[in-house]
Amino acid sequence: MRVLAEVLPSLLPAGLERRAELRTLGVARVPLTEAVDRLAGLERAPDWWRRLYDTLAGIDPDRLSGLPVPLADGRTTIGPRQVLLPASGDERDPASLARLGLKVAHPDAAHPLLEKLGALPATPRAVLTTPQVRAAVAASLDDDTWDEDALDADELADVVLALARDANLSPGDEPWLGALALPDEDGELAPAGELVLPGSAFAEVMRDDELALVDQELADRWGEQPLAACGVLATFALVRATDVVLDPDELEPREGDFAEPDDAGLLDAVDVWCEDLLDRLPDTPVPPVATEIVAVRDLDLVDDDRWPQASRCSRARRCGTR
Repeated sequence: MRVLAEVLPSLLPAGLERRAELRTLGVARVPLTEAVDRLAGLERAPDWWRRLYDTLAGIDPDRLSGLPVPLADGRTTIGPRQVLLPASGDERDPASLARLGLKVAHPDAAHPLLEKLGALPATPRAVLTTPQVRAAVAASLDDDTWDEDALDADELADVVLALARDANLSPGDEPWLGALALPDEDGELAPAGELVLPGSAFAEVMRDDELALVDQELADRWGEQPLAACGVLATFALVRATDVVLDPDELEPREGDFAEPDDAGLLDAVDVWCEDLLDRLPDTPVPPVATEIVAVRDLDLVDDDRWPQASRCSRARRCGTR
């Protein structure tokens, strides 16, 4: 405990607590949890904290829940839970993450003990799926939510698109990203899931003026992968749903729901399709259940004169039930 002794000079070496003469002299015993509590507010370099964590590596984690952790943005937080541990070579701006409410440990203080105590490795996917980022994306179109400390829509888009790129997400991996506010071709903000990538296969076959294109400058800067991962339409998307009750009244089409990836209600005229299917099936006392439905979304947006191109664009996509 030499590291602790540097800041608690009255701390005697470990092992002396059993000496009878010290008890006779009334020397107080300080539980480790209390010693840890006394570290709150202490200002030390991040590498000093790492040395401290190294000396505490074998201690019962329940006694260390109040350990201070220095953060990459200069703050210090109490307790490692909900702290993100940066990976080696991580170049993400800690200030931007801090403005999202995220806590990223200073790289010089990162230690395996912190992960044992509840900190999480700050992989791009882990950062992207934190409650703070999800809440920011969900509220990104609501101007009333912004304050001077929060990221504006452009800054949030840059952070989220970078995370989607670094996590190598595919379209549909995180459907809630479709709510991310992005600028369209006229500079107006719209949900990513309601925008189309200019020059893409989908843009070539959809009806004119059906959906807005994403801002060209943004598309040039980020490219297809992160934008499509955030819901921007570049080609036809699949909807997969399991254990679907084939009841037309329960399968009415819905729009604007970016939180439910496996939902047949995202398909146009799905209730009409269900009625046609039931007409071909034997009558049953209760509605039948489709164990799985795989369908191509947004076919209703295809221009009538562009179906040959659309068929080629969606040849890897297929509809069906099992």
